[in-house]
Amino acid sequence: MSGFAQHGIEHVSASSLNLWASEPAMWVMERLLKMRSPVGPAAHVGTAVEAGVEYALLNPDKLHDALPVALTKYDALCQDADAKLKIAGMLEQALKQLAAYGKPDVPEDGRQHRVEVTLEGVAVPCIGFTDFVFHGHGVIVDLKTSSTLPSAIKASHARQGAVYAAAFGNYGMRFCYATPKKSAVYELENARDHLAALANIACRLERFLALSRDPHELAGLLCPNYDSFYWSEPQARANGLRTFGF
Repeated sequence: MSGFAQHGIEHVSASSLNLWASEPAMWVMERLLKMRSPVGPAAHVGTAVEAGVEYALLNPDKLHDALPVALTKYDALCQDADAKLKIAGMLEQALKQLAAYGKPDVPEDGRQHRVEVTLEGVAVPCIGFTDFVFHGHGVIVDLKTSSTLPSAIKASHARQGAVYAAAFGNYGMRFCYATPKKSAVYELENARDHLAALANIACRLERFLALSRDPHELAGLLCPNYDSFYWSEPQARANGLRTFGF
């Protein structure tokens, strides 16, 4: 029996595999022991900006409503006033880059396209959900909000984008990074290499899971890195103390 089947895991995702690669202790705590931690304000800012961008792209004659849509979304998720101040600038910067693409294509069952690909040597499928697909341009765009503008696509994002690129065949895969004052769009290159890296990560995870059926025993093999941003939320630290004993 594969390690995935041993723990009832029927699929993986790029976000899950990226978490395993970056902070395996949290992966085991959240995915096997089901001790989920709340996300921080930055994640809610990203969700809010995405909602505003979606509204603006689908309703180009109502651009003035995009910011209220984003702020309403944020208020429903978070009450951090300082983080909220970043939304307007990020929304403006994202639309500066994406407005020229026109309306994104929306599937019948929701805005995001669900994708599923097979990773080489991996017994379960890898699924994901795109941000924006523009069939007319043959382009997929994933929106990332950040306090600072990266100079290139981050490795974890590249692996995520490789899944989308594989699902859509010959479509281009781009990432739009938006900060409150700057923005940039980068095109993913060497998607096959990034997909192979993701498969490699998945295979290593499967071998780890095969070591034991007991998630507590697996947790006992790992040490959390509390310097990582993954542990920045107080509830995450509390869950880590309960799980790992320090």
